Amino acid sequence: MYLDPFFKLMAEKQASDLFITCGAPINIKINGVVAPITTQRMDVETVRRIAYELMSKDQAREFENELEMNLSHLDGAYGNYRINIFRQRGTISMVIRYVRSNVPPFAALKLPRVLLDIVTEKRGLVLIAGALLLFQRVPVHADYVKDLLPAMLMFGVGGGLFFTALMTMAMSAATASDSGLASGLVNTSQQVGGALGLAVLATLSSTHTDTLLGHGDSTAAALTGGYHLAFAIGAGMVIGGIVLAVALLRPQSAVAEEPALEPAYSNEGA
Repeated sequence: MYLDPFFKLMAEKQASDLFITCGAPINIKINGVVAPITTQRMDVETVRRIAYELMSKDQAREFENELEMNLSHLDGAYGNYRINIFRQRGTISMVIRYVRSNVPPFAALKLPRVLLDIVTEKRGLVLIAGALLLFQRVPVHADYVKDLLPAMLMFGVGGGLFFTALMTMAMSAATASDSGLASGLVNTSQQVGGALGLAVLATLSSTHTDTLLGHGDSTAAALTGGYHLAFAIGAGMVIGGIVLAVALLRPQSAVAEEPALEPAYSNEGA
């Protein structure tokens, strides 16, 4: 395969990305710095051959219809690579990301300890629920600083804490060969779940707004009432998620302390 030497180079240099574009040399990204590997500019036919060499026949047909393809490539010697192939200005381009199988410990990153405390904080969902409840109390003629800004800040911080923990938990058990698939499933579930949830809440909000308008409320009051209902239901769903998380998610150490569960756990991992 044309890219085998480049896969090896990425693994040896611990590079994060490889960029292949027609009319430019192949570029590699190491520690945030992008630099060309050679001075040779890639021609259209060579880039096309590289792209189709990576794709199966079904993936090639989908690429020709959608003009984009995301796939995972497992190299038995060097690890897993996530590849994005797309058409840009009539020619094919590629971005290849090296997925490291060994995650460095926090101490090796030489970052402030406070960052570790932030990303391991367990109250992300609580902050999100609190923010939604604050939104549910926003009056019709709200003041931005007093009524909206606190809830927005709380929601942003809670979302950051929650999604960091969620991604860590979702990917923690994925092997190097399955990391691309696991990441894709997580992203897809987030997008589909978020779209469905937003559609349901928007429908309920719109229906309640129409009901309030029918009762003679002003447009502003009816819209606010519709939003209040959506935020209240959203907060309830988050609180339900908190209850399920507390009831079902248990630390691994707690599971290991129960001898009766060890055989079942070992069989599942086999």
